[in-house]
Amino acid sequence: MDPKTSFFLDIRLFGNNTRVEGGWYSFSKVVDSDYTNFKDFVDDTLHSYPSGYNDVVKLFYLADESHVEIRTDQDLLAMFAKHESSRVIRLSIDYFDTRKPHVPIPDWNISNAIILDAVPCTPSLPQNSPLKAITQGTQPT
Repeated sequence: MDPKTSFFLDIRLFGNNTRVEGGWYSFSKVVDSDYTNFKDFVDDTLHSYPSGYNDVVKLFYLADESHVEIRTDQDLLAMFAKHESSRVIRLSIDYFDTRKPHVPIPDWNISNAIILDAVPCTPSLPQNSPLKAITQGTQPT
């Protein structure tokens, strides 16, 4: 990924179907603006975090304390252009059921999120692994 075209996305999933009362799910992602288009980005997000039946999904980014909706590739390019100096974008993805009252976009200063990236790290090799014994045995003493 080219560092000149890479952007860090701080993403929040919210809505009346996120199973978090009054909150959201949070995760982060790095994307390359040269290779990202609107349809692929939405499809990738929906593959990882599927929507429910009758759900409508809308994307918003935070710009100058207001939420701007992203609907097309041109909107996505405008988002990247506005954040070119910081390379960090706060993105909100709204999952809402058309049969239920709409949930407003949560304030970014509130900390009632469930962080999806906060998974405890576990070692990939067990303590008594033969690979570990081989690598330790080849060390000079």
